[in-house]
Parts: sequence; structure tokens; C-alpha cells
Amino acid sequence: MMRLIVNVADLFMNMRCITKESDVVSAENLGTFYRFVNKKLTCKTGVGALYDTNGNLVTDDEQKANVKYFLLHQFVLLMTVTMLL
Repeated sequence: MMRLIVNVADLFMNMRCITKESDVVSAENLGTFYRFVNKKLTCKTGVGALYDTNGNLVTDDEQKANVKYFLLHQFVLLMTVTMLL
């Protein structure tokens, strides 16, 4: 089940990246292209603070992973139910 969740999330992330890249290419604006490339070259560290389902601020890495897993699981369930309808 976890592998399915990861695969679906990867699919949606890849679709988003392809859409963003095609928007940059179709813009035919050199400034837009360089901004896009520079953002890709920037190194980002960590995940910012998140809110759990009760509205509490979560800063611990393990708790943030649990919140992200829960949200991803809910998203996949929603997508599965939507596809079955």
C-alpha cells in the first residue's frame, strides 16, 4: 500500500514539474528561463513547520513525517474513491 502511495505522489509531482517546465519554455522570455534555472540550482534544506490535523504546530522531524504521510494517505484515498465513481 505504501508503494502505491509513493508511486501516485511521484506521478503527480512529475506532472507538475513537466507543466511548469513547459510554461517556462512557452513563455519565450529569457528572464523567466534564468529565474527557473536559478531556483533549480538553489539548495534547500529541511521541511518547514507544519500543522497537524488538530491545528497544532509540528516542528519535530518524525512528527512532520507522520503529518505528511497522513495527508498523502488521505489524498490517495480521495483520488481512489474519485476514480471509482
